Amino acid sequence: MKLRWFLLSLISILLLSSPAKATRLESWHFDPTHNQLDLTTDSGIQPRVFLIDNPKRLVIDLSGTILGYPKTKQNYGSAIREIRIAQLDPQTTRLVIELASSYTISPQNIIVKGDSPSHWVVKLSSIIHR
Repeated sequence: MKLRWFLLSLISILLLSSPAKATRLESWHFDPTHNQLDLTTDSGIQPRVFLIDNPKRLVIDLSGTILGYPKTKQNYGSAIREIRIAQLDPQTTRLVIELASSYTISPQNIIVKGDSPSHWVVKLSSIIHR
């Protein structure tokens, strides 16, 4: 009987102390003709999206998500200057969409839609040239 309780306790301790599996960013793609970013992870997430000024940037934080590869930067022309992606901290992947200096967007023109818990679309519906 004591051996049984010992084994059950040991198994419980091992299960509780094992690290949680982090979600991985599987893919992302920006379509500049539609100003749309598609994100796919290997399990469910909830992106946090916000704007920062000087220069105008759309920031997308994926909490509980690891990138799994080195930071990346892709340059675009016209309204979208570049997109950067990096591991912000051990539990957060961050994507930054930086607008060219002569463009702006208002928060109500940013549409974030989840097709599923692991696939999200971020649409910049109206980027304005100032």
